[in-house]
Amino acid sequence: MRALEMWRQALSASTVLRIHKDIDMTRYHATAEGNIPFTPDEELEWDAREAAHAAKAPKAMIRSQIAALEAKITVRRQREAILGTDNGWLASVDAEIAALRTQL
Repeated sequence: MRALEMWRQALSASTVLRIHKDIDMTRYHATAEGNIPFTPDEELEWDAREAAHAAKAPKAMIRSQIAALEAKITVRRQREAILGTDNGWLASVDAEIAALRTQL
């Protein structure tokens, strides 16, 4: 029973409680007077923020993949491409980067 009370106190100490949406529970503002439910407008605003954040995640991953590929293009790799001894490595990396940029 003590663990349950500690868990409840930890939850009520947070600024905003987010309960799983599949259960159709509302979010709350935790205040000194107790939990105050979000208004419908606040729920819509919070949902929009979550959707915007989720939409940015794939783009951030693509950008990090592009950065990792660009980091592989060293001065030595560029020299080998200029001399023609890279067997098309630089062209293939450039093609990978171009393909990823089309996804942005």
